[in-house]
Formats: sequence, structure tokens, C-alpha cells
Amino acid sequence: MKINALAILFVLCLLFTNCTTSKFKEVKEGMSVNQLKELVGEPDSIRNDFFNEVWFYKTHIVSVADSTVSLVQSIAEMKKATAEMEQEVKQLLDQ
Repeated sequence: MKINALAILFVLCLLFTNCTTSKFKEVKEGMSVNQLKELVGEPDSIRNDFFNEVWFYKTHIVSVADSTVSLVQSIAEMKKATAEMEQEVKQLLDQ
């Protein structure tokens, strides 16, 4: 019985994550922050930079300027891009 409850909880977590992640596909540059919040909810945290805010969610990062979405990117995409840049820098330094 305990295993079934854990399995159900795991499936529910997967469904929630997939639903939230798929909603980020609908976030577009130029959307208002109100539209953003209606679609994906409140961010987990916000960091203020010089000219914009960076909204952090569990799976995505959204840049907001003048109360408008200016960039949305998944954390997985950012990690991949960072790893690729690190590899390129390493290759340059090894030359």
C-alpha cells in the first residue's frame, strides 16, 4: 500500500511538472507580466538587475523589462549552453 501511494505521488509530480513546463512554451516576448502570471503563476524569486528583472521559476528563467517579457529560457537549455561555452573556452585555452 505504501508503494502505491508513492507511485501515485510520483506520477502526480511528473504531471504537474510537465503541465507547468508546457505552459512556458506559450510565454512569448512582449507579453505583459500580468499575462505571464496568469499563464505560469508567480515566480519563486525575482532578482533586479540594472534595467530589468529576472524571474526565476523551477524550470525556467524569464527576463522582464518595463513590465514586459523580454526573454524566456528553460534552465535545461541554459545549462546546456553554459556547458558548450565552457567546452569552447577550454579548447581555446588548450591551444
